[in-house]
Amino acid sequence: MGDVVVRYVFDGFVDYCRGVGIRLVIVSSGLDLYIRPIMRQLGLEDLEVFSGSADVASDGIRVEYSDPSGAPITSGFKESYLRHFQYQGNAVVYVGDGLSDIVPAQEADFVIARSTLREHLTGRGVSHFAFETFNDVGTHVKEVRQRLRG
Repeated sequence: MGDVVVRYVFDGFVDYCRGVGIRLVIVSSGLDLYIRPIMRQLGLEDLEVFSGSADVASDGIRVEYSDPSGAPITSGFKESYLRHFQYQGNAVVYVGDGLSDIVPAQEADFVIARSTLREHLTGRGVSHFAFETFNDVGTHVKEVRQRLRG
């Protein structure tokens, strides 16, 4: 496996979430065969991760995505999880940066964005926080927690 770069202070952000009882969930359009080893390498294999499931065979790789009930899904993967968590009564703070984050971010309760996602939200006047590192994300999550407490 090649070098993996994880944004600065991600482990500190994970520790913060655990310490204050925030359920941290990773929902990625990536594939489990890459994500699981990275999480293991970082010592974070206990985090909830939902991603594409890849089966490698002699004739290629078969990729499948499932919704929160475990049923196969061909579109709306991230949105299905966001809606599931909201239906459970959770306020969702969505952290993202890419094209696949645009639709779910617009449905989230709070958004922390960078790169393509930030450009999209800014251009449409959608409220969000900006981030470059997970130190920024942690700062914004603390602010959201204060808002939610009233």
